[in-house]
Amino acid sequence: MAEGALARSNADLALGVTGFAGKAGPHDEAGLVHLAVVRHGARPILRECHFGQANRDMVRTRVAEAALEMLGEMLAETMAEQR
Repeated sequence: MAEGALARSNADLALGVTGFAGKAGPHDEAGLVHLAVVRHGARPILRECHFGQANRDMVRTRVAEAALEMLGEMLAETMAEQR
């Protein structure tokens, strides 16, 4: 998802998120989320997060926090490469 967004845009990096904030079906794990941050010429940062049975709003908050942390990591790597 993130690689597709990067390939189809003029962006320098992209973020992809998928998963379940709450129970969606009998075999779906509530709070299971996959995140990816990609940048041209860099290794992707990938995470599988298990936020458990937290309510939907809490899962969304935790996903946003994880995504911002990952973006920060990618930006820090980019800055280190430019030094």
